[in-house]
Amino acid sequence: MICDTLLEEVERDSRILDCFRIDQTSSKWIKSYHDHAYLELLYFIRGKADIEGDHSRSFLGTNDLIIYPPRFGHKEHIDFSKHQEAFCLGVALREEFSLSEALTINDPDHELEWIFTQLHRQFLEGRMEIAEHLKLLLFQYIRISSQSGSTEQPLSIRIINYLEHHYQEKIYQEELSELVQVSSAYMYRVFRQETGHTPMDYLNRLRISKAQAFMSRNNWTLEELGSRVGIHDPKYFSKLFRKYTGVSYSAYRKQL
Repeated sequence: MICDTLLEEVERDSRILDCFRIDQTSSKWIKSYHDHAYLELLYFIRGKADIEGDHSRSFLGTNDLIIYPPRFGHKEHIDFSKHQEAFCLGVALREEFSLSEALTINDPDHELEWIFTQLHRQFLEGRMEIAEHLKLLLFQYIRISSQSGSTEQPLSIRIINYLEHHYQEKIYQEELSELVQVSSAYMYRVFRQETGHTPMDYLNRLRISKAQAFMSRNNWTLEELGSRVGIHDPKYFSKLFRKYTGVSYSAYRKQL
């Protein structure tokens, strides 16, 4: 019901004030308790935060979104010694509009992340008409997500979704355990039980599978291909390629 009201307000009279992407080094983080005169949306691409708000407290992790109502006091308790990455969107609403609480939404399938990425790009390029359309699409997805009634996805599915979208980056087992908010040992054991693979083995299989798909469409060198799938050591990439395909890189290229 709250998201229905919010969507109606956004469709009625709203405009984007700012949209930026920040990491742990950004000066845009406000580290004290504060509020805003506008609606603020904070989406964690990677990282986590303990959110202290007016009469509430919540924990956010990777692919979580929090929506702060106008004049809602809050503070993000974040470990800035670790990698943090987030989108922040400010939306101006009518002065008389108000919500009593912050909203949190999980985005396991990355639909919201995709919209934030496109919106951010269009905003930076000054294409405000497109950005405004994307803003409406964003709030429509927020409404759908909040009313779906779906329970949190299994641990292995959350990790697989994350790997599918971040396989080109450096990924560590400890990072995956933080994603699902369990110990590294527990995450390793459950993931192996549910998939038959260790997390890193699954990641390597995924990378080689992506490499095979790229090879069918591009004529990249071994070094270029490895870098495209997150393996920057050519010798290690060649070793993994043979391990998971049964043939060498050069033999597979000839087959194509």
